[in-house]
Amino acid sequence: MCGEGAHTLWAAATVGGTEAQDRIVKAGTVDFIRDTLARPKKDDPEGKQTRKLIGCLLSLATRNPRVQNVLVDTGVRALIRKGLIEHSSISFHGEFSALRNWTKEAWTSEKPTFRNVTLVCRSNVIP
Repeated sequence: MCGEGAHTLWAAATVGGTEAQDRIVKAGTVDFIRDTLARPKKDDPEGKQTRKLIGCLLSLATRNPRVQNVLVDTGVRALIRKGLIEHSSISFHGEFSALRNWTKEAWTSEKPTFRNVTLVCRSNVIP
């Protein structure tokens, strides 16, 4: 259910621009999605819901530095990266390519992740 709601908000944030993005964040959506993304991979083994959750978050962050800062400060950016690593099949085909480096910065961030979820890199190459 959370994934379907996030999918709807993804469209609203994309079409509505920064005004809609800010309203969605102020409504507490990010906290709800953050809690859902913090779950273990076994809760969404194929990543179908994770893709919708991450897509919603990235649509909120697109061209909106205020939301980007919120996502960094709350550990959500690291959870986005965690989801992308755990489900390597998730791809947005350039839709959020402007945020690619922003999500990769989660590897070097000094801020702790939410609920002590940690990122583990299994190789020297960051995906």
